[in-house]
Amino acid sequence: MGGLQFRQGYGLRAYDAADGLLREINNLKEFKRQGYVKGPDDRIEKDPDARIRATIDLIFRKFAELGSVRQVYFWLDQQQMQLPVARGPEEAREIVWQPARYHAVLSVLKNPLYAEA
Repeated sequence: MGGLQFRQGYGLRAYDAADGLLREINNLKEFKRQGYVKGPDDRIEKDPDARIRATIDLIFRKFAELGSVRQVYFWLDQQQMQLPVARGPEEAREIVWQPARYHAVLSVLKNPLYAEA
């Protein structure tokens, strides 16, 4: 009976861990769509917030100028630039501005959603 209880307990812990991981992945997806919003017909459109659009555009301009993610990150850090991060569900999202992070810059530059922007 002890082995059965262990396996059931392990299954619940694994389930809780997987559930937490899925929540984290969904939060990452929110950031990766930063700069875009769902339109009234569920089409993805550029965010109407000019500050967000300008920040995303700046990342790409600096990458074209400096040639590496690392240099873009260092430049943003030196300028004390903040990047937008979406919090909460799509229908009630809140934009929080945070200091630039290397992986945030990399995520913007690698995101295929921005390829046609």
